[in-house]
Amino acid sequence: MRDDKRKGLDLGPSRRRFLQQAGLAAAGVTALAVPGKTQTAAEKRRIAPAGPGGDCACDPEAALPLRAAVLLNGGYLGLAASDSGPRLFPLHVEGTGRVTLGSPLDLSIPEDFVIGSLGLAHGRLVLTGGLPFRWDSYEVDDEMTSDVRDAIDLETFPADVPRSGIRTIEVIGTRPAAYILDPPYAEALVMPAMPERAFGVAGSVVETRDGLALLIEHCNGRNESFYASAVDVIEEQYGGWSVRPAGRDLGESGPNYLAAAGADIVVALTTSQGVSLVWPARSLAQPAPEGVSRVLGVLPGDGSLAVIGTDGSGVARTWSLTGDARWTASEALRLDGDEVVLAVPVAGARGQAILVGRRTARLVDDSSALTGRTQGRDNHVV
Repeated sequence: MRDDKRKGLDLGPSRRRFLQQAGLAAAGVTALAVPGKTQTAAEKRRIAPAGPGGDCACDPEAALPLRAAVLLNGGYLGLAASDSGPRLFPLHVEGTGRVTLGSPLDLSIPEDFVIGSLGLAHGRLVLTGGLPFRWDSYEVDDEMTSDVRDAIDLETFPADVPRSGIRTIEVIGTRPAAYILDPPYAEALVMPAMPERAFGVAGSVVETRDGLALLIEHCNGRNESFYASAVDVIEEQYGGWSVRPAGRDLGESGPNYLAAAGADIVVALTTSQGVSLVWPARSLAQPAPEGVSRVLGVLPGDGSLAVIGTDGSGVARTWSLTGDARWTASEALRLDGDEVVLAVPVAGARGQAILVGRRTARLVDDSSALTGRTQGRDNHVV
């Protein structure tokens, strides 16, 4: 991993700000270059889109800035934010269930790879994200006209602002990418060809019967915007890939989640219009269960589904989809008196999740602790 590329990332809940800073850090730039505006003295300056990396969807004061977790070969691993950006950590689970981070692991992935999420598929550890590439370039003429020179004080004019000459501006895009990990080794996952866009990222990853599925978030041709205006699901099937849309014209969406429920794949989308659940293979989209204000995580199951989220009062609960197609809300989730601000399902461990509060984080390894206590408030799903 790198220590010099991702300084100063905002770990707060604003997805767009997080993505913008992550992309700039990955491209090695400190400011956006804007066409038609004065720039620095460097001959070339990149315009970097918001890099992938997603949002941990947690409060900046969360005890553990965890974004994803897996159980592999009897040990827990987590993707968590750090001063040098998202990194892979061993997770230490005490007898009480309390979870802490170990020392970060080194990975032989490209230096400019911007990390998105972490998952598990048929015993393979999968790291998702994106790779910067030169999407476009153009020239800027910095020559000052005589009337401009006469109107400014050249003695106080910033020395690093060009006064003459022509510069090439490189526009850096981001394309989805993923790696199969065996720390510290990494092998690039061969993904299907996708349109070149100014912004695209691979996010959540889940295991399917045929391999894996990835959430692809991209700008959908809105190249002035570097956030997830559209979401697709790509899935390994019969030795190839299927590509299905899960949302379009979403605006500034996220955090978005992917989960497998039996043979079905479900996407939880968060937009300015609210939270919705999408079954791409069935072209079915429905509002989130009544009462869900914010999604914290999605628990998969054998044909079932549970959404961990907060209600309108900010209280964490679980909404479970029952066999009769109804959503049942649980009582408030408790964490030793601490407020639950994040819930991270553990890939490879059905029914397990890590609840994160402001002071502590705890592994819950009994699904009944998440879904068994109900308030008797049901919501029907067609």
